[in-house]
Amino acid sequence: MGSPAETGTGTSNITTNGIIEKQLLKFIESEVDTLRLPMSSPYIYKVSKELRNGHSKLFDPISISIGPLHYDETSPAQELKKWFLKNFLDRVEKVRITKQRVAEVISSLEKHARESYRDIDTGVTEYVFSEIMLLDGCFIVELLLSQDYKDFGTSTLVGNTEKVPFLTLQQDLLKIENQLPFNVLKHLADLALSNNSQSFSQGNTKTPENKNPTLIELALKFFNISKPESFKIDNPRHLLELAMNALFHKTDQDPNQDPSAQTIQVDPETFLSEAKTASDLETYGVEFQAGKSKNLTDIQFSNGVFTIPPLTIQESTSTRFWNFLVFEMSSSSSRIFTSYVVLMDTLINNEKDVEVLLRSKILLSRDNDIRGLVSLFNDLSANVRQKDFYFEPLIQKVNRYCGSGFRPQRAYLVRNYYDARWDVLNNALLFIFTVTQTLFSVLSYKPKGQ
Repeated sequence: MGSPAETGTGTSNITTNGIIEKQLLKFIESEVDTLRLPMSSPYIYKVSKELRNGHSKLFDPISISIGPLHYDETSPAQELKKWFLKNFLDRVEKVRITKQRVAEVISSLEKHARESYRDIDTGVTEYVFSEIMLLDGCFIVELLLSQDYKDFGTSTLVGNTEKVPFLTLQQDLLKIENQLPFNVLKHLADLALSNNSQSFSQGNTKTPENKNPTLIELALKFFNISKPESFKIDNPRHLLELAMNALFHKTDQDPNQDPSAQTIQVDPETFLSEAKTASDLETYGVEFQAGKSKNLTDIQFSNGVFTIPPLTIQESTSTRFWNFLVFEMSSSSSRIFTSYVVLMDTLINNEKDVEVLLRSKILLSRDNDIRGLVSLFNDLSANVRQKDFYFEPLIQKVNRYCGSGFRPQRAYLVRNYYDARWDVLNNALLFIFTVTQTLFSVLSYKPKGQ
């Protein structure tokens, strides 16, 4: 039997251990048991500070904020949203959908929709978040529906007091920080046509004649983007992903090829570093031709002809492309768009390269801002941190073509012909001027005394 001192010490240890055990249990129950995996990884988030530096205007909403990341209840645009909500509620009441039903749908979507976001301010409570989904979701759906049923007739959307430029709104709705989950839009759109013969479909299967257009069709129409003919867009996460996938997607040229085989490491030591610019390729006899495909990644090379779908450069192009870039690099397994950026960057190094693509109608620009076109892809490519490159077979094919036959010699002659010609001409002119000067000197010479 131990001494009283030893017994006291043992009792003390038991008491201490019990306290620690309770504290640990409390920690587990309050801090660990409450953890839960999100139903899906967040795909709407704020852009990193590194990318924001000098580019904030590309990511911040200009005319109207959508979603919780830029929520401001005092914004004048909130007035416009309320008018659109009123129009939406009037619309659904015509098909016997009550306001209570609309509120019920939004409430049921709150939990899942919230998990789509990262960086939500702690002040955005469940109710505030639900109100944002209601106002912003109904605003977007009513905006898309209004295209098909009435004409705004102006270049601005008008509420009671607030006006929003239409073109600016198009840009704002394709910014990564300004998105709503597409599923929210889908549920609201279904309410608007719930009693019709066909409700909105989230897919883009062809709509039969005299049937309602799909939500995807209306959204693409709003952004002036052609609906893909052979590529099916299923379950886009938001409008930004929808627009990106409609413009940039894999082609069906080789359906049996393993997509994973179409990747390389974008490393200066690889053959990609040997890829030539547009003006260089012309010296090898490569001809550039504008393709007819609406899929901008449907790029082909055959028999010395580089066929690239035309890209219309607009005021919104830079904003769209930067937001596509951020989204694909962070939230998409595909690297189609970033591969397109890298490919175009290899073709465009200076103003001569842009002039080649403008001349061949591959780049279409009203203002012909050649310097701006050079920097567009150069700046985008400088921020590409991923390593997958979709156009490996294409670049290999072009490099083989340029290295075969007499094409290297042709390129050398084309590049040096004018320099050599001007060297000969300069030498000839110098000789003539020297002889002329000598003759004048001789003829003008008079000996002394004469």
